[in-house]
Amino acid sequence: MRETIKLIVHSIDIKKVCFVIMSDNEDNNDYQQQDNQEEQQYDADEQQYQQQDEDNNNNNDNEDYKQQEKQQKQQQYQQEEEEQVNVEPLNDKSPLSSSECWKGLSKDNNVFNWYILTVDGKQNLEYVSRGNGGLKEMHSFLKGKKKELYFGLLRVNSIDKSKAKRAKFVYVRYVGSEVPVMKKAKVTPSLGKIGEQFPVKHLSLDLDENLTKFDSQSLMKEFLRVGGGEKLEKYEFGPGQNVEM
Repeated sequence: MRETIKLIVHSIDIKKVCFVIMSDNEDNNDYQQQDNQEEQQYDADEQQYQQQDEDNNNNNDNEDYKQQEKQQKQQQYQQEEEEQVNVEPLNDKSPLSSSECWKGLSKDNNVFNWYILTVDGKQNLEYVSRGNGGLKEMHSFLKGKKKELYFGLLRVNSIDKSKAKRAKFVYVRYVGSEVPVMKKAKVTPSLGKIGEQFPVKHLSLDLDENLTKFDSQSLMKEFLRVGGGEKLEKYEFGPGQNVEM
Protein backbone atom coordinates (compact mmCIF):
# COMPACT_ATOMS: atom_id res chain seq x y z
CA MET A 1 0.00 0.00 0.00
CA ARG A 2 2.82 2.34 0.91
CA GLU A 3 4.69 1.52 -2.31
CA THR A 4 1.57 2.35 -4.32
CA ILE A 5 1.23 5.74 -2.66
CA LYS A 6 4.93 6.52 -3.22
CA LEU A 7 4.62 5.59 -6.86
CA ILE A 8 1.64 7.86 -7.32
CA VAL A 9 3.42 10.77 -5.61
CA HIS A 10 6.52 10.15 -7.68
CA SER A 11 4.43 10.14 -10.83
CA ILE A 12 2.86 13.46 -9.87
CA ASP A 13 6.30 15.02 -9.24
CA ILE A 14 7.55 13.92 -12.64
CA LYS A 15 4.54 15.49 -14.29
CA LYS A 16 5.23 18.74 -12.43
CA VAL A 17 8.83 18.69 -13.56
CA CYS A 18 7.83 18.01 -17.17
CA PHE A 19 5.28 20.80 -17.02
CA VAL A 20 7.87 23.23 -15.63
CA ILE A 21 10.36 22.25 -18.35
CA MET A 22 7.75 22.64 -21.07
CA SER A 23 6.70 26.01 -19.68
CA ASP A 24 10.31 27.17 -19.61
CA ASN A 25 10.79 26.08 -23.22
CA GLU A 26 7.66 27.91 -24.31
CA ASP A 27 8.81 31.05 -22.50
CA ASN A 28 12.23 30.80 -24.14
CA ASN A 29 10.59 30.47 -27.55
CA ASP A 30 8.44 33.51 -26.86
CA TYR A 31 11.47 35.51 -25.76
CA GLN A 32 13.43 34.42 -28.83
CA GLN A 33 10.56 35.35 -31.13
CA GLN A 34 10.22 38.73 -29.40
CA ASP A 35 13.96 39.33 -29.71
CA ASN A 36 13.80 38.53 -33.42
CA GLN A 37 10.90 40.92 -33.91
CA GLU A 38 12.71 43.67 -32.01
CA GLU A 39 15.85 43.11 -34.06
CA GLN A 40 13.88 43.28 -37.31
CA GLN A 41 12.17 46.48 -36.15
CA TYR A 42 15.56 47.95 -35.20
CA ASP A 43 16.95 47.13 -38.66
CA ALA A 44 13.89 48.69 -40.32
CA ASP A 45 14.21 51.84 -38.19
CA GLU A 46 17.92 52.07 -38.96
CA GLN A 47 17.22 51.86 -42.72
CA GLN A 48 14.53 54.53 -42.38
CA TYR A 49 16.90 56.85 -40.51
CA GLN A 50 19.60 56.31 -43.13
CA GLN A 51 17.13 57.10 -45.91
CA GLN A 52 16.01 60.26 -44.10
CA ASP A 53 19.63 61.34 -43.72
CA GLU A 54 20.22 60.78 -47.44
CA ASP A 55 17.05 62.71 -48.31
CA ASN A 56 18.08 65.58 -46.04
CA ASN A 57 21.53 65.67 -47.60
CA ASN A 58 19.99 65.69 -51.08
CA ASN A 59 17.61 68.49 -50.09
CA ASN A 60 20.48 70.51 -48.66
CA ASP A 61 22.48 69.96 -51.84
CA ASN A 62 19.49 71.07 -53.93
CA GLU A 63 18.98 74.19 -51.78
CA ASP A 64 22.66 75.07 -52.05
CA TYR A 65 22.53 74.58 -55.82
CA LYS A 66 19.39 76.73 -56.15
CA GLN A 67 20.92 79.49 -54.02
CA GLN A 68 24.14 79.40 -56.04
CA GLU A 69 22.19 79.49 -59.31
CA LYS A 70 20.11 82.44 -58.06
CA GLN A 71 23.25 84.38 -57.11
CA GLN A 72 24.83 83.68 -60.50
CA LYS A 73 21.70 84.93 -62.29
CA GLN A 74 21.62 88.08 -60.19
CA GLN A 75 25.27 88.76 -60.98
CA GLN A 76 24.59 88.14 -64.66
CA TYR A 77 21.62 90.53 -64.68
CA GLN A 78 23.64 93.20 -62.88
CA GLN A 79 26.53 92.80 -65.32
CA GLU A 80 24.17 93.04 -68.29
CA GLU A 81 22.62 96.22 -66.92
CA GLU A 82 26.05 97.81 -66.53
CA GLU A 83 27.20 96.97 -70.05
CA GLN A 84 27.16 99.75 -72.62
CA VAL A 85 24.54 99.57 -75.33
CA ASN A 86 26.11 99.36 -78.77
CA VAL A 87 23.49 100.90 -81.03
CA GLU A 88 23.68 103.57 -83.66
CA PRO A 89 23.00 107.00 -82.10
CA LEU A 90 20.07 109.04 -83.28
CA ASN A 91 20.88 111.21 -86.27
CA ASP A 92 18.26 113.76 -85.28
CA LYS A 93 18.48 115.04 -81.71
CA SER A 94 16.73 118.32 -82.24
CA PRO A 95 14.50 119.41 -79.32
CA LEU A 96 10.91 118.22 -79.38
CA SER A 97 7.80 119.29 -77.51
CA SER A 98 6.23 116.88 -75.04
CA SER A 99 3.45 116.01 -77.51
CA GLU A 100 6.00 115.38 -80.30
CA CYS A 101 7.97 113.13 -77.97
CA TRP A 102 4.87 111.09 -77.17
CA LYS A 103 3.84 110.75 -80.80
CA GLY A 104 7.32 109.66 -81.83
CA LEU A 105 7.58 107.11 -79.02
CA SER A 106 4.11 105.60 -79.37
CA LYS A 107 3.90 105.09 -83.14
CA ASP A 108 4.50 101.64 -84.63
CA ASN A 109 7.70 102.52 -86.47
CA ASN A 110 9.18 104.47 -83.53
CA VAL A 111 12.72 105.75 -84.06
CA PHE A 112 13.48 106.29 -80.34
CA ASN A 113 12.30 104.26 -77.35
CA TRP A 114 12.77 106.67 -74.44
CA TYR A 115 12.81 110.38 -73.73
CA ILE A 116 13.47 112.72 -70.81
CA LEU A 117 11.88 116.09 -70.03
CA THR A 118 12.31 118.57 -67.19
CA VAL A 119 10.47 121.70 -66.04
CA ASP A 120 11.42 125.33 -66.56
CA GLY A 121 10.89 128.19 -64.11
CA LYS A 122 7.19 128.34 -64.94
CA GLN A 123 6.75 124.59 -64.38
CA ASN A 124 6.32 123.90 -68.09
CA LEU A 125 7.83 120.76 -69.56
CA GLU A 126 11.09 121.25 -71.42
CA TYR A 127 12.96 118.81 -73.64
CA VAL A 128 16.19 117.21 -72.33
CA SER A 129 17.11 114.07 -74.30
CA ARG A 130 15.94 110.93 -76.10
CA GLY A 131 17.52 107.77 -77.46
CA ASN A 132 17.07 104.42 -79.17
CA GLY A 133 19.14 102.25 -76.79
CA GLY A 134 16.23 101.27 -74.58
CA LEU A 135 16.41 100.66 -70.86
CA LYS A 136 20.21 100.42 -70.64
CA GLU A 137 20.76 103.69 -72.40
CA MET A 138 18.13 105.50 -70.33
CA HIS A 139 19.60 103.96 -67.17
CA SER A 140 23.07 105.17 -68.15
CA PHE A 141 21.76 108.69 -68.85
CA LEU A 142 20.05 109.00 -65.45
CA LYS A 143 22.62 107.30 -63.25
CA GLY A 144 24.39 109.50 -60.73
CA LYS A 145 22.60 112.75 -61.52
CA LYS A 146 22.03 114.02 -57.97
CA LYS A 147 20.99 117.59 -58.81
CA GLU A 148 18.47 116.92 -61.57
CA LEU A 149 14.70 116.71 -61.66
CA TYR A 150 13.33 114.80 -64.66
CA PHE A 151 10.19 113.25 -66.06
CA GLY A 152 10.52 110.54 -68.67
CA LEU A 153 8.96 107.66 -70.53
CA LEU A 154 10.41 104.30 -71.58
CA ARG A 155 8.83 102.06 -74.19
CA VAL A 156 8.93 98.30 -73.63
CA ASN A 157 7.47 95.77 -76.08
CA SER A 158 5.74 92.61 -74.88
CA ILE A 159 5.58 89.61 -77.23
CA ASP A 160 2.92 86.95 -76.67
CA LYS A 161 2.78 83.32 -77.82
CA SER A 162 1.23 84.31 -81.15
CA LYS A 163 4.14 86.75 -81.78
CA ALA A 164 1.83 89.76 -81.38
CA LYS A 165 3.67 92.83 -80.11
CA ARG A 166 2.22 95.35 -77.67
CA ALA A 167 3.83 98.52 -76.38
CA LYS A 168 4.13 99.07 -72.64
CA PHE A 169 5.16 102.43 -71.17
CA VAL A 170 7.10 103.10 -67.96
CA TYR A 171 6.62 106.58 -66.55
CA VAL A 172 9.59 107.89 -64.54
CA ARG A 173 9.64 110.69 -61.98
CA TYR A 174 13.30 111.30 -61.22
CA VAL A 175 14.40 113.50 -58.31
CA GLY A 176 18.10 113.57 -57.42
CA SER A 177 19.05 113.60 -53.75
CA GLU A 178 20.59 117.09 -54.03
CA VAL A 179 17.66 118.82 -55.75
CA PRO A 180 16.90 121.98 -53.69
CA VAL A 181 13.89 121.74 -51.40
CA MET A 182 12.34 124.89 -52.90
CA LYS A 183 12.52 123.45 -56.41
CA LYS A 184 10.75 120.30 -55.29
CA ALA A 185 8.15 122.34 -53.44
CA LYS A 186 7.40 124.44 -56.52
CA VAL A 187 6.88 121.46 -58.80
CA THR A 188 4.67 119.50 -56.40
CA PRO A 189 1.40 121.34 -57.22
CA SER A 190 2.02 120.75 -60.93
CA LEU A 191 2.62 116.99 -60.76
CA GLY A 192 -0.92 116.16 -61.90
CA LYS A 193 -0.70 118.47 -64.88
CA ILE A 194 2.75 117.15 -65.78
CA GLY A 195 1.54 113.54 -65.59
CA GLU A 196 -1.19 114.31 -68.10
CA GLN A 197 1.50 115.04 -70.70
CA PHE A 198 2.42 111.33 -70.58
CA PRO A 199 -0.88 109.86 -71.84
CA VAL A 200 -0.24 106.13 -71.29
CA LYS A 201 1.53 104.77 -68.20
CA HIS A 202 1.51 101.02 -67.53
CA LEU A 203 4.04 101.46 -64.71
CA SER A 204 5.02 104.55 -62.70
CA LEU A 205 8.33 104.79 -60.85
CA ASP A 206 9.83 107.34 -58.46
CA LEU A 207 13.61 107.25 -58.84
CA ASP A 208 16.76 108.96 -57.63
CA GLU A 209 20.38 108.58 -58.74
CA ASN A 210 20.56 105.04 -57.31
CA LEU A 211 17.93 103.85 -59.80
CA THR A 212 16.68 101.14 -57.48
CA LYS A 213 14.64 98.46 -59.31
CA PHE A 214 15.13 100.23 -62.64
CA ASP A 215 16.34 97.05 -64.33
CA SER A 216 14.80 94.52 -66.70
CA GLN A 217 14.08 91.83 -64.09
CA SER A 218 12.38 94.19 -61.65
CA LEU A 219 10.33 95.82 -64.39
CA MET A 220 9.30 92.45 -65.80
CA LYS A 221 8.01 91.35 -62.38
CA GLU A 222 5.99 94.56 -62.08
CA PHE A 223 4.53 94.12 -65.57
CA LEU A 224 3.50 90.57 -64.70
CA ARG A 225 2.00 91.70 -61.40
CA VAL A 226 -0.23 94.35 -62.99
CA GLY A 227 -0.78 92.48 -66.25
CA GLY A 228 -2.90 89.68 -64.85
CA GLY A 229 -3.07 86.51 -66.91
CA GLU A 230 -1.18 87.61 -70.01
CA LYS A 231 0.52 84.64 -71.69
CA LEU A 232 3.72 86.21 -72.92
CA GLU A 233 6.84 84.87 -74.55
CA LYS A 234 9.24 87.71 -73.77
CA TYR A 235 9.76 91.40 -73.08
CA GLU A 236 11.91 93.67 -75.25
CA PHE A 237 13.56 96.42 -73.21
CA GLY A 238 15.62 97.66 -76.14
CA PRO A 239 18.15 96.35 -78.67
CA GLY A 240 19.66 93.11 -77.37
CA GLN A 241 17.71 93.39 -74.11
CA ASN A 242 15.12 90.63 -74.44
CA VAL A 243 13.93 88.82 -71.33
CA GLU A 244 12.42 85.40 -72.04
CA MET A 245 9.48 84.21 -69.95
